[in-house]
Amino acid sequence: MRYALILIVVIALGVYYNHWLDIEHKRTAFPALLKEVSENNVSLFDVKKAIFLLVQLSCEESKNKLEKRGSSVEECLEYQLSFKTECDTKIFRLAPIKFTDTKELLDYSKRYHRCIMPSGFSQITSRQYS
Repeated sequence: MRYALILIVVIALGVYYNHWLDIEHKRTAFPALLKEVSENNVSLFDVKKAIFLLVQLSCEESKNKLEKRGSSVEECLEYQLSFKTECDTKIFRLAPIKFTDTKELLDYSKRYHRCIMPSGFSQITSRQYS
């Protein structure tokens, strides 16, 4: 019985730690990309990936605001997935293959965030990541 309890505690801690790592990865991906773009060129693929992680994080960090509106994080993430292809095409169709400027990267990220997030949840500002 004691070993079963220890096993349950270890599994619960492992799940919590994995969730924490996932959130931390989403939280650091975009600032790391901004730092990298100021030093080197960054590919469009890396930009799309980091920006999408950032908008996913926006849903997770807006949990209370979503619940006040009668929604949930899961619904927000589903909403994003339903508009991902449309927003990718709309925002990135004329984007450069390589990004070399932080200002340009922030501009694309703000536009993408406004396109894919439910209204009232678009909140990327340059001072957050500058």
